[in-house]
Amino acid sequence: MANGTTTTVQVDPEVNLFFDNILLDRHQPYYVHGYFAQERRIPQKNSKTAIFRRFDNLADALTPLTEGVTPAAEQVTKFDITAVVSQYGFELIAA
Repeated sequence: MANGTTTTVQVDPEVNLFFDNILLDRHQPYYVHGYFAQERRIPQKNSKTAIFRRFDNLADALTPLTEGVTPAAEQVTKFDITAVVSQYGFELIAA
């Protein structure tokens, strides 16, 4: 080896293999409930309970409108969903 060439004995066995430059994905749990979730931020020092509200649909109007007559009003009904915030994860401790 006086001429500075490298022989196959000096090359690691991994060099003879093909390495793809794309890593495989890690296995992740399949949480279907997260696909349709909505994230909301709650300001600090507030309640840990959030209330989400929606209004139910009004009934269909089955009679045509008449000129000069105000139709009777309908009362809307509300539907509340209450959620309590829970924290998951880990805490980082600075050394």
